[in-house]
Amino acid sequence: MPQVRRLLEGPVAVTAYRCDAGPRSPAYWEHHDGWSVSYVQRGSFSCCCHGRMHELVPGSVLVLKPGDDYQCTHAHREGGDDCLAVLLAPEVVHELAPRRGAWLSGGLPPQSDPCEAMSPHGFIGKEAETVKAIAQWMLKQPFPKEIR
Repeated sequence: MPQVRRLLEGPVAVTAYRCDAGPRSPAYWEHHDGWSVSYVQRGSFSCCCHGRMHELVPGSVLVLKPGDDYQCTHAHREGGDDCLAVLLAPEVVHELAPRRGAWLSGGLPPQSDPCEAMSPHGFIGKEAETVKAIAQWMLKQPFPKEIR
């Protein structure tokens, strides 16, 4: 079972997950009840969602919506993984007003090389401040323009 630590409460909540599963750990199906965007900080794992397998590594993003069933496996690596999940209340998702079909479940690989602007290195040691600023922006509250 993963270690779960709640970093921020409210309509935009943030939870840190630390999983220590490895290749010999049993896989099991999980059911998702809410809206979430999760960022892989460390480790790697596979996630099956809607019949598609997604290989997630640091910098990858996993998007889930209410009703999603998914299964994570760690067949390729010992040592588990760390993820940061942003959980969105239904009223926040409604406020964002995604068009029908815009919220697709699944995973995306990192979008830049390890040392470029969109890499995970830019957030190391600043996770809580970064997530809080993102939540404030989503809730249309004042937020810092730069995090040092």
